[in-house]
Amino acid sequence: GSGGGTLRRLSRFPEVETREVPLAKDPRRTTRRIRGAETLWELPDHKQPWRGTGCSALAVAGDTVLVGFTISNRDRWREREEQANRVRLISMKDGSTLADLPLPSQPVTSGIAVAHGRVYVSCSDGSLCCFGP
Repeated sequence: GSGGGTLRRLSRFPEVETREVPLAKDPRRTTRRIRGAETLWELPDHKQPWRGTGCSALAVAGDTVLVGFTISNRDRWREREEQANRVRLISMKDGSTLADLPLPSQPVTSGIAVAHGRVYVSCSDGSLCCFGP
């Protein structure tokens, strides 16, 4: 996967309010804006291990956010991390790390699925990893 996205904040929408607003470049066209987001937590830059390469896969299961990412070589050396490719389980409540699951290669873009209590991750080397009971 190409990756590149960042996860800085987790928000939820208890009530969604949408409205049509004109586009700045072409006021004749409109776009929808969503309002009412409630921020649950926010991660500072130094707490984001995927800041160099970005997270390539996201999923939510219950009260857990799953983030698939690869740590860049520079960050890997600095943090003395042996495993560059992983899925991090993050608490939806406070943003704390619950676990890191090692992967054999980089997770592909949008390559996380959750079903029947298991986490499935597609990797760029063609492997499919399954975590769970």
